[in-house]
Amino acid sequence: MLPYILCLITILFFSTLEVVGKLIGAHISPASITSYRFFIGAIVLAPMAFSEFKKNRTIHSTKEIIGIGIPGILNVAVSMFLLQLSVHYGKAFLSAIIISTNPIFTSIFAHYILKERMTPKVIVSQVVSILALIGIVLLEKELLAGSQDLALAVLFALMAAITFALYTVLSKRQVKMHGSFTFNAVSFFIGALVLLSGSLLTGAKVGFELNPRNIIMVLYLGIFVTGVAYYLFFTALKKLPAGVGASFFF
Repeated sequence: MLPYILCLITILFFSTLEVVGKLIGAHISPASITSYRFFIGAIVLAPMAFSEFKKNRTIHSTKEIIGIGIPGILNVAVSMFLLQLSVHYGKAFLSAIIISTNPIFTSIFAHYILKERMTPKVIVSQVVSILALIGIVLLEKELLAGSQDLALAVLFALMAAITFALYTVLSKRQVKMHGSFTFNAVSFFIGALVLLSGSLLTGAKVGFELNPRNIIMVLYLGIFVTGVAYYLFFTALKKLPAGVGASFFF
């Protein structure tokens, strides 16, 4: 029962991401907000990660750091950056709906990578979900009217959903090997570092106005939507199949 409760709390936090991201979007670039929230998430988890690492000592080589870093880059520098771009160019609710279809892709990746069984019910639910997603997108009048920004937002959100699904599946083994605190703290830091470095190299703006409103929103995204939520999600995934845990996004 506990893993299901943890997934539910996770999704409650995740469901606020697009709204807060939209509210702060005019004041900070998508790359910056994504980088900063994952840096904050890594800092929040760092004390617990250090304690967990001292106890387990599971990281012994550069290869193992790379094994943690690849999912981190996929999550932070690809999936969450694309999601923030989607929110920036489109509508928060539409981005939220599309990213929440990631269980469709999680089940597929989990079947081929983790060898999790795909039952007929899972296949039927995936087909229904895909049809529902198509219906929701096509019913957007602005999209049909040729709104380039909204169409771009839909594309970014779909790419975010696919890459987040792959991240979820690749992370499951790493969490079992290294622990939730260690994996999340290290992967967040590596992913945020790669995204911020890329922004600096391309000359993108990485600063923002340090007023109370912006600071509170960035801290909320970093502490609760990132640090707390991801830890709860992967703690639950230790006990649940990847496809089942991801299904809470629906």
